[in-house]
Amino acid sequence: MPVYQNKYKTWEGIPQPLFRRLMAFPKYSYMQLKGQKFVFMILGLGWLPFVLFLIYIYVRVNVKLLETLRMSPEQLPPVDAKFFFVFLIIQMPFLLFFTLVIGPPLISRDIRHKALPMILSKPIGRWEYLLGKYLVLFIILSVFTWFQGLILFLSQTAAVPKASEWRMYFWNESLWILPKIIIFSVICITTLNFLVMVFSSLTNNYRFATAAVIMFIIGGIIIGGIASEILHSNKWMTLSVATSVISIGYWLFGLKNGTRVPPEYALFMITVLWLLSLWILSRRIRAFELYRE
Repeated sequence: MPVYQNKYKTWEGIPQPLFRRLMAFPKYSYMQLKGQKFVFMILGLGWLPFVLFLIYIYVRVNVKLLETLRMSPEQLPPVDAKFFFVFLIIQMPFLLFFTLVIGPPLISRDIRHKALPMILSKPIGRWEYLLGKYLVLFIILSVFTWFQGLILFLSQTAAVPKASEWRMYFWNESLWILPKIIIFSVICITTLNFLVMVFSSLTNNYRFATAAVIMFIIGGIIIGGIASEILHSNKWMTLSVATSVISIGYWLFGLKNGTRVPPEYALFMITVLWLLSLWILSRRIRAFELYRE
């Protein structure tokens, strides 16, 4: 049946396992990146901060090298919660880049080509469809956040001597840095993911979705800053998604809040954003299920 007729009978074949159905979305999305040399160049650059932080871990535990440089480990900043938080913050531009390159066409392309009714006529519900699209960005953004953070954490644990504070207080302090890395990474990834998916679902032109995401992030910073100055309250900075996420990061890693935004307000704002995004996405995709016969 031609795509433009928008009517499909439910697919009656043998359904594939859920994992295989979901992974089909990332597979075909990544295939469309073939030939985009600039994207692969940024992909490589995304590993540069990781390499530099890994070298720093090596230098800090290499006593002979430090003696050659006439330095001591105490002169260098310690590898602690702040170390990993700074690493994740440095990775933010790479997360935003891949979000803007890969994210906008995720749903808008299916709407533009009227492919959603055909996809949903198969044994794929709207939540499976949304989860599959979510995984496209989640996988690639995870590489630059919690995956690299995990390697740095394991490298630090393996490299430091037994007499170090890292090992001595490992079960009480050091170990708890790992879940903080994962939780903060998931918050960053999910926030960007939901934002770009919502705007992608609202248009059939991915360029409009790209512009909308940029305007939403920058506009939130500007409006939040103006509101905070006029009303003399930092709480209004929660209108900025970026500021709210960073505020949550400071609180999660137990650091002094550089944004001066109360973390409870930031958590509330991000939670509302996630719930609103899921509601919009559900309504948008549900509309295309009406084309089934």
